[in-house]
Amino acid sequence: MEEDIFSRYRKAGQITARALEIGKSRAREGYSLLALAEDIESYIRKEGAFPAFPVNLSVDDAAAHFTPSSDCELVLRRGQLVKIDCGACYGGCIGDSAITVEIGSNDQMALIESSRRALNRAIQAMKAGISAGEVGSVIEQEISSMGFAPVENLSGHEVAEYNLHAGISVPNIAERDSGIIREGMFLAVEPFSTPGRGYVVERENGNIYHFAGKKNVHNETARALMEDIASSRELSSLPFCERWCVRIEEKRGTDRKTTQKALKILERSGVVRNYPVLREVTGSVVSQWEHTLLIKNEGCEVMTSL
Repeated sequence: MEEDIFSRYRKAGQITARALEIGKSRAREGYSLLALAEDIESYIRKEGAFPAFPVNLSVDDAAAHFTPSSDCELVLRRGQLVKIDCGACYGGCIGDSAITVEIGSNDQMALIESSRRALNRAIQAMKAGISAGEVGSVIEQEISSMGFAPVENLSGHEVAEYNLHAGISVPNIAERDSGIIREGMFLAVEPFSTPGRGYVVERENGNIYHFAGKKNVHNETARALMEDIASSRELSSLPFCERWCVRIEEKRGTDRKTTQKALKILERSGVVRNYPVLREVTGSVVSQWEHTLLIKNEGCEVMTSL
């Protein structure tokens, strides 16, 4: 049984890694954010997995929690920095990984490299028995050595079956009061780096939601959408987005505008809650790099590399 779990995590990690390669190859000037998100998520589904969360395509000062809506018309522009953060859930086991791509230019390569190098240093330091704060210290030192600031209020996280944020967090700065990393844990480590202050704040709705629980809802369309979400193991346990709701309700013959209104009713009723876009407080660009790791007594295994 234990080996089966490990094999499912490895499968989820491989699907995630290949999905990111697809995203990287198509992230170019003029390409639609909606098309890019659909390309990545379609591949994950085609491989027999479910997106562990809507692909995050957070641009420039947005560090996380933006996915295009079903009617999004945004396209990638030259000079933008896009964080492609995606994950696959295979048999309940999750892979979570991210890269940063600069569109059509090379002006931010040092910033991108700082988060990538911080992740590599964290991987080298990772092993059972180390504290999460020690890993955060390694990340902070590497990013700071390159003249940038780690984003102090974002962190990596433990993943478990059907649970994207489970248990221990892995900070991007040194912390004294942090948990001990143990053998057998699956951790998504994700350094964020910026030339700004290194702090993010919540802004606009990023089109990403999580299910909070069923409530009495009088609107018929909203009630039907609530039941569809509640009856799905993936949607009721993992983050989902407006695009997926539109796709589900189209099968009932419900048009996009009606589904969007139903989703807003569910949000007002407390059935679902949204993840606001997280933006760097000074408006500075942010880079991100992420892998999911299996912790071992000596070292770790990177689950999301090809």
